Amino acid sequence: MAKGKPAKNGYILLPSQKTGFPMYREKIRSADQALVHLAYHCCLKDGEMQAEELDLIAASFVAKGVNKDLDLKEEMKVYQSYANDLRDETTYLIFLISTISPKYKLALFAFCADIVYRNHQVTMGEEILLHKLAGLLYISETESTTLQRFIHEMYLVEKANQF
Repeated sequence: MAKGKPAKNGYILLPSQKTGFPMYREKIRSADQALVHLAYHCCLKDGEMQAEELDLIAASFVAKGVNKDLDLKEEMKVYQSYANDLRDETTYLIFLISTISPKYKLALFAFCADIVYRNHQVTMGEEILLHKLAGLLYISETESTTLQRFIHEMYLVEKANQF
């Protein structure tokens, strides 16, 4: 395992990551922006954005009080301007998580898993993304699996309209 020093929020930053992530910091300056970009990244990991995913994101941002001044369409354009050039997803995720600086890590993970499971089909890339997020958020395999199973079962209940 690579050695690094813990940052103030508890995340281990490697020497190459201590420069402030200039490639992302130019485009993402606030925790709310980072949350929006993380949601878009989860949404588009399978290559397409489903209406259900977009509805969930919009409703979640309203419920969570994400900065009302953020233009979600503009943020999507910003995300798309660099998304294809992401070379190191782990570094990108570390940047987003450290910018968000979540107090409730399980809730952030569940939010991301909810987006991924929203279209009822999880790709291998999405599974890998959730695994990376769980590791970066220090969520155990048991917690991660339980949360994902819970979210999946809730969708099955919604779909069948029964428990």
